[in-house]
Amino acid sequence: MIQRKKAKTYDLKKFLNVERPTSDLEKVSAQKNEAKEFGKKVQKKRKKLKLSAVLVMGFLLYVIIILGTQQLRLYRFEQGIASINKEIEAAERQQEELLNQMELMKQDEYIERIAREKLGLVKPGEIPYIAVPSDQDQDVKVIDKDPAIVDVED
Repeated sequence: MIQRKKAKTYDLKKFLNVERPTSDLEKVSAQKNEAKEFGKKVQKKRKKLKLSAVLVMGFLLYVIIILGTQQLRLYRFEQGIASINKEIEAAERQQEELLNQMELMKQDEYIERIAREKLGLVKPGEIPYIAVPSDQDQDVKVIDKDPAIVDVED
């Protein structure tokens, strides 16, 4: 028996992709075409980069504005709290003064002093004097006035 050899098969695609020798003019035009294609690719990438940069900058600007307004509101709230705390401290001091004054008003010496000053009351045996400024350059004239005698219990 005679064996037959198999025929070799060739892939034509490999042969089609092989570069053919070209002239200088064809090489230059091919390089120009490649340069144009490369330029177009670069321009597309630049447009994408520009668009991305604009979007990122817009987002950053938005975040900065939001954070700035929040910080401003926070600062105003803190100022309001500080002023209210000052008012509270002033009211507490005033309350302390009023409580001290109430305690003072409950004492007998204070009541007696007010009765003498405001109502003109005197103890038995005392002679009241009223100081009246004069029209001249003298400071004070003392006049003896006989008030009604009111008994004040000790």
